[in-house]
Amino acid sequence: MNKIIFSLILAVLQIVNLSAQERPPFSDKVVNYGNPEKVIWTQFMPYAKGRIVEESEPYISSYGRSPFLPASDYDKMLVNINRITSRLRSVPCIGTPQGADIRISKVIGHYYDTDQFSDDKKDPNATLYGEIIVSVDPCIFYKGKRGNAIEMSAVLIIRINNSQIGYPEDKNAKPAQVKINPERVAAFHGHDVYWLDDNVEYAVITKKNISPFIPISQGDYYEACVKKYSHSTEVGIGFMVDRYKEKLSELSTERRKQQAVVNMEFEDFSEESAIQQPKYFITNPQLVERSRSNVIQLITVSWSKTSTDKPLRLYKGGKDGFDIRCYLLKQLHDDSKVWNEIIKLVDGLGSD
Repeated sequence: MNKIIFSLILAVLQIVNLSAQERPPFSDKVVNYGNPEKVIWTQFMPYAKGRIVEESEPYISSYGRSPFLPASDYDKMLVNINRITSRLRSVPCIGTPQGADIRISKVIGHYYDTDQFSDDKKDPNATLYGEIIVSVDPCIFYKGKRGNAIEMSAVLIIRINNSQIGYPEDKNAKPAQVKINPERVAAFHGHDVYWLDDNVEYAVITKKNISPFIPISQGDYYEACVKKYSHSTEVGIGFMVDRYKEKLSELSTERRKQQAVVNMEFEDFSEESAIQQPKYFITNPQLVERSRSNVIQLITVSWSKTSTDKPLRLYKGGKDGFDIRCYLLKQLHDDSKVWNEIIKLVDGLGSD
């Protein structure tokens, strides 16, 4: 028995020593960063014990609260948000960061059918969502004291039950739920990562056997456009409604059923063009059931490096200077233990 206890203690000590070797001791040492042959342009504190600030109360999105959603739903969404943030903080690179400060912000809001309602307070089918924003700000030495480079932060965004996956650059260009050729580009701890038309990668964690995106037919696409512009409050938008009604009337019965293609906007209906051109998809309405909005049904994860050269999953750089922000997020990105715990919170994929 004593031998077993001694072996366990020895194993724990080895783990502690290993962790200590992975990260140097905390200190306020200042390191110059830049080209030594030129002017040093930034001084970093890569060994400083980072601060972590987590908002206790969520920001209610600019829409405010929906009159159709009870206050208890907002409270339960905050509980779901806190379940995820508590797991994020269990990871050393986030919970006890070194060389960077961590900010965890929380947002609760609702999305509504912007193609059908000009006012968010009028949609009786508005659905609640939650958002967690984790910002990594490198610690710098500025004007004789410690600060952080907030303007150069890297960001992780986790969204709960928000089926409006992705944010197109021009939100008025097409119906809100329509995406162009969502492409599977990788896997994230057993779930698909999609590259969308806003040039961002999204890991989509949902029930098994539910596709996040489904094709939209040419007829349904034009009908969605008519609905979208019919409810717009913009002055002089009527010509858009007439334009799409005319396009809809020109479609044959067969064309109405075919998948919508992007070049429809250029009035090219040739068979060759339909094959070659990118296709339109719509986010699957089964991703989130409004009647079960208190349950985590969908989680999407996106990452921003403040750089567009390569996705975070491909990051292989170091942790000197501003690179420390990407280094810490990459550690979190690769931590299968914490992500498996978070994935289990999604209904149908496990239990808490």
